[in-house]
Amino acid sequence: MLTNPSVGPILLTAIKKRLPLRKYTNALRLVNSKADHLDGLVLEQYDRHFVAQVFDSRWLNRTEELNNFLCQHFNVDFFIIKDRSKSTRSTADAFQTSIIIDKSPSTCIVQENGLNFKVDLNDTLNTGLFLDMRANRLKIAQSCASRKVLNCFAYTCSFGVYARAFKAAEVVNVDISPKILQRGQVNYEINKLAFSQKEFIKADAREYLKKAVKINNSFDIIIID
Repeated sequence: MLTNPSVGPILLTAIKKRLPLRKYTNALRLVNSKADHLDGLVLEQYDRHFVAQVFDSRWLNRTEELNNFLCQHFNVDFFIIKDRSKSTRSTADAFQTSIIIDKSPSTCIVQENGLNFKVDLNDTLNTGLFLDMRANRLKIAQSCASRKVLNCFAYTCSFGVYARAFKAAEVVNVDISPKILQRGQVNYEINKLAFSQKEFIKADAREYLKKAVKINNSFDIIIID
């Protein structure tokens, strides 16, 4: 497909397929590589912020075309390309970034099912919100009312935010990274969810589970993602 003189029509077809999702969110994957006949390209939108992950270096020669397409069809405040063509690993040294548009900082707040999440497109490889878990977040949240919830490997605590918003009796978010848990607290704050520090536990989730069993600390719902 990269030999095509213009990929604009294919990009547009992929984007139109996602139109129904806009009823629920302004954060969505617009292009999913081979599934959209655009091998080696993953393109995501976070409101007016966009990130392209490139797994085929030939897409790097189409940077201007991608930029022009986005500017033609969207209001773009930030656009970054993450080159993963040399390695698919997620470590910081495994990809290179190129900021194409920087009218605003790399951070923004997006909405999903009436909830808010702060993302950062230029912090690590991941933005802070895994878009492919959208349906799971809502499905689990709908079972959380009045229940005690343990969110393992919590990352930025999106599952925790959903659980609290859907009236969970108690939520514990466990993650090994204090930096990530701080971002989780920000997500609580921008959703106006009151919390205590006991809701955010810095620990290896596997070790936390072992200790919970030993002290008979039980939960109604345990999320392991």
